[in-house]
Amino acid sequence: MLRIKLVKTGKKNAPTWRVVVVEKTKTGKGDVSDYIGNYNPHTKPKQFKLDLEKYEKWVKSGAQPTDSVKRLKGNFIDKNKEYQKEVMAKVYKKKKPEETKKQENNKAIKQEEGAGEIVEEVKAEAPTEEVVEEKAEEKNE
Repeated sequence: MLRIKLVKTGKKNAPTWRVVVVEKTKTGKGDVSDYIGNYNPHTKPKQFKLDLEKYEKWVKSGAQPTDSVKRLKGNFIDKNKEYQKEVMAKVYKKKKPEETKKQENNKAIKQEEGAGEIVEEVKAEAPTEEVVEEKAEEKNE
């Protein structure tokens, strides 16, 4: 299955992306089916160039664009929000506030201490039972 996706190129602290058509399982570096555009977020305004004729040709032949390509095309070329219906919104995990982290750590520590106390109580009870049994045996004799 062919995909239209972004491939990272450029320098270490100034990356740019190429829009390529490539097999889904491949990285996109090296042998690709076609280069159809590029994206440079470091220029002002940001540049997104896409050969629409090639894009439509590949989509008609069965290549599927990734969500990121759909977003960029919707933002820069179509200039509308229709792409949002097709592309799922990114979901970011919420970071827990510091207070809740501290509370969870305290609960974990209390549970560990509680488990340690139970073990100590069992050890303390065990010798008393043996002593009681020994005293009972002495009385029986």
